Order: sequence, then structure tokens, then C-alpha cells
Amino acid sequence: LVLEAALNSNAHSVVLCHNHPGGVALPSEDDICTTRYLQQLMEGVGIIVLDHVIVAGNQTYSMAQHGELLHPSEIMRAMVAARVQTVEKENKQLPISPIGGGSCFLFYTISK
Repeated sequence: LVLEAALNSNAHSVVLCHNHPGGVALPSEDDICTTRYLQQLMEGVGIIVLDHVIVAGNQTYSMAQHGELLHPSEIMRAMVAARVQTVEKENKQLPISPIGGGSCFLFYTISK
């Protein structure tokens, strides 16, 4: 839905934002993984993720200010690594999952 909304808006860049109703404006591992996954998806269609802001009450946390976003060169490395893993898994005929076992797995499909 996030990528679709950005595409429908003809966005060049986006700032992601969500709230933590519990009152702690720190990213969880899932927040970081999801952000990096969205960065890869959006980079693939030319949309830049400028920041992901977490809001909790009167507190905010900027993932960009805290170095949580992937650098463009890291996005490219992750895309290449994911393609290699995809090819390896396709050769073994295993299902591919973007998130597995509770750990962060960066996944991007590069068209042939």
C-alpha cells in the first residue's frame, strides 16, 4: 500500500511516519527491517525514502538522523545479495520469504 500510494501520487521521494501508542519513540527491529525493505522497493522504481519518523506522544525519532536508513550503496549491495540468494533458492526450488524467522532479510527481485 505504501509503494502504491507513492506511485499513485507520482512521488519523487517520501517521508514515512507512524506512531507508537505505547509512548516510546524508538524503532523496533521490525520497524528497521520494514523501513529497509520499503527503501529497496521504492529505490527499484526511483523513489527515495528521505526519512522514517516515529511519533510517541510529544516525542519523535528520526531514523535518518540516527543513521538507521540504508545508504544508496548499501541498497545496491542488498539488492545484488538478494538476487544471488533468490537464484540459489530457485535452483533448490525453495519458497522465498522477505522476512523469515523473526530476523531481517532484505529481498528484492531484479527483472531479467
